[in-house]
Amino acid sequence: MFRDFRLLIISATIGLALALICVTDVRAQQAEVKQIIINSRWGGLGTPAAAELRIVNEGPDFLLGRNHVDAELVRAFMSSLRGPAVPEPNLENLGLTREWLLKNHDGPFSRYQGGPDNRATNQQELYRKRFDDPSFVSQLLPGLFPPRAFHTDDYPGIHVQIDLADGSSATLSSHSQSPYMLPWSVTVAGTTHDTYDANISRALAAIMPKKTVNRERISGEGLTEAIKEVADRVVEPELNLLDAENRAGDALAEIRKQFTVVDAEINSFHHPEYGTEWSGNQPHETNLHATLTRQTLPTKVSDALVLESRENKADGVDGFLQSISKYESLALSVPWLSSYIQGNGKVPIRISYVHDASMGAKAMMVFAADMHAIHRDDLTQELRSQQSDTVLLIVGNTYAESYWLVLSDKRMVLWRFNGPSGLLKWNPSDFVTAECADYGEPFGGCVGATISPDGSLLR
Repeated sequence: MFRDFRLLIISATIGLALALICVTDVRAQQAEVKQIIINSRWGGLGTPAAAELRIVNEGPDFLLGRNHVDAELVRAFMSSLRGPAVPEPNLENLGLTREWLLKNHDGPFSRYQGGPDNRATNQQELYRKRFDDPSFVSQLLPGLFPPRAFHTDDYPGIHVQIDLADGSSATLSSHSQSPYMLPWSVTVAGTTHDTYDANISRALAAIMPKKTVNRERISGEGLTEAIKEVADRVVEPELNLLDAENRAGDALAEIRKQFTVVDAEINSFHHPEYGTEWSGNQPHETNLHATLTRQTLPTKVSDALVLESRENKADGVDGFLQSISKYESLALSVPWLSSYIQGNGKVPIRISYVHDASMGAKAMMVFAADMHAIHRDDLTQELRSQQSDTVLLIVGNTYAESYWLVLSDKRMVLWRFNGPSGLLKWNPSDFVTAECADYGEPFGGCVGATISPDGSLLR
């Protein structure tokens, strides 16, 4: 019994010693922080805002003005700065657990399809399957943060200086627009590193008053919406393809006998070569759009198919399958263009086919108006006589395409362009541009230049 009593005393003594060590450690960490100065600001589309916070060590307490700041929160913030750098965003650090994914997998929904009530069951199931997969969501993370994430009219900034009792200091800063304001630039003991550590953000937000400029962003608010937005954009092509399968499956089955369907969707959009403008009360034209490839086409050359869709049926599949080969053959038979394609495999070239021809009725109407606007009615007259045999090529990156026409004698006409990526072997300075009559091009215009079969610029 005496032995047990001695053990009890020894145990209590050790416990008291450990407690004193912990208290001493906390006090030591409190004492090393002299003050924390936080400068937080924002500018952009709206009223600029700024705040300066000064958290001062007053013995056992930290004060922000007259308000107390929990010393444990200060300690946690300092501890977060000493943590190892996180080189890239990751699910665990952001708190995106499996349970979080399951809780948030119901949205948002594609802007093309509307809400969940307008989406087929198989589309909803696909979205949830993707969102519930940690490996899928992990691949989305780089798109949420700098250097890949950026938008205009939103310019946050924060700089934190920590002055220590020994005269040294540490700093923390960010201009990130993203949730948690990641990444941070951290300077401790004269060494600076960048880190995507959300623990720093959480710890910093914890010592800031709730309505401080940028605090909501620093605390991670908006992360859920940002992930869902990126997920929706990434899954959207699959959802659109499923929608097309649901509504035009028979047509796609016939097309797949000769082609690989890269993507497909059904919508009522309009462009210079297809669709009805959304003006007045006129009905929209709903079309099945599909990007198609096959082994006979070079890499990066595809067919851009547009067929009118009515009552879950796509019209004109047989006509397309019977006539598309002649357009492909003519486009690839131009010697200089063929050589260009072989040597520039990264430039996308799409052979347009709308309803019943490559140069369809809508394209012809817009082309005629554009040529009249730039005083090239002669081209319109020539083209009308061979419209059904003319190939419309859409060349270049999305939203920066050039529209080229391949005539039956293998001359080509540059109709219009909206950027250098689709000008083939030429530069913008090689052409005289003018404002188009319709569907204006912000970074180019209408041209009407003719290229000889051997690749010489004629006019």
